[in-house]
Amino acid sequence: MTRKSTPQPEALPTQFRNVSPLGALDVPAIGRIIQPQEVFEVREDVAALLTHQPEHFAPADGEPLGLPDTDTEGAS
Repeated sequence: MTRKSTPQPEALPTQFRNVSPLGALDVPAIGRIIQPQEVFEVREDVAALLTHQPEHFAPADGEPLGLPDTDTEGAS
């Protein structure tokens, strides 16, 4: 008798914002450099690590991904 393994659900992405006073940060767990104030997605296992670094990463669920629109002077 062969036991079938139950597939594990894939971890859902979670969003964070780079709030670090150091500026751009290299995040090896996702293989990217995250710019200041950039909102980015990570898997739940990586999110668990980032939540322990509140001086660098803030939860940003529901915010648009990427860098915030800072061009407000040119708008009329």
